[in-house]
Amino acid sequence: MIVSIGEILFDMFPTHKRMGGAPFNFAFHLKKLGFPVRFISRVGFDPDGEDIISYLKQEGFYPSDVQIDPNYKTGSVIVNLDEKGVPDFEILPDAAFDHIKLSKTLLLAGKVPVDLVYFGSVFQRTKKASSLFSDFIRKKDKQTKCMCDINLRKGCFDKTLVSSCLTHADILKLNLDELNIIKEMNGFTGKNDAFIKNMMKTYDIEMVAVTKGADGSEIIKNGKHYTVLCFDSNFEIADTVGAGDGFSAVLAVGYLKKWKPDKIMSVATDFAKEICKIRGAVPEEDSFYQVFRPLFGNGEKPDD
Repeated sequence: MIVSIGEILFDMFPTHKRMGGAPFNFAFHLKKLGFPVRFISRVGFDPDGEDIISYLKQEGFYPSDVQIDPNYKTGSVIVNLDEKGVPDFEILPDAAFDHIKLSKTLLLAGKVPVDLVYFGSVFQRTKKASSLFSDFIRKKDKQTKCMCDINLRKGCFDKTLVSSCLTHADILKLNLDELNIIKEMNGFTGKNDAFIKNMMKTYDIEMVAVTKGADGSEIIKNGKHYTVLCFDSNFEIADTVGAGDGFSAVLAVGYLKKWKPDKIMSVATDFAKEICKIRGAVPEEDSFYQVFRPLFGNGEKPDD
């Protein structure tokens, strides 16, 4: 079982809106790929919240895992795209997901075996939320791994929150911009490799994945670096919204299935490429996943 905790909201594009939020996108992909996943969040008692609950029921999620807040609105994000389809996000403040009550879930209390917990920084953007999550995650089973897809969005983080996220992470996924932000926060002026090595040692992080856009991606594990070049960009990109979340979903599965880092990056990169071909973060048709499902079959050997 994989548990994803965090925001679900509406991405407000110039011409349309789409349901999103990194933890939701991550959970959605896993469910469509055939893995047991639970998604914990909070929405407002409003039309957007009703739409989200209805959609989650339709897609087979446990609606009781998504709380309904009587006082705060369902989250929303203003998304502006540049000429290459790269998004800029403005996450509106004081949303329902800022008030997730983790004490109400029993998923990490021994009731259900949990292999991995996925989380980011956005739903922890207030000091109260970050403190509550830290108290909550410390109570998990020792065998449960934690994956942090840090998702540093403007106005939603500071050095204290970043440090807290890294403290809880066994697996860390971030992009090159986020790596540079964390380096700058820590006053580190050396090369990225040296900083990553120091960060992994300081926070006892088992594996780090860095996505680099046109320069591909990299996994660092056991002191070794594994790299893959970017996919061929000779295709029409609808937008890049959610490509990183798709990469994260494959990263989590590959880690749990004990794939070699090279295989993780290859499949994750191919998956992210397909996400870039659609509008928004998740596909509307289940057929999108057909080519990928066989790659995660239970019958394959861990290192195939």
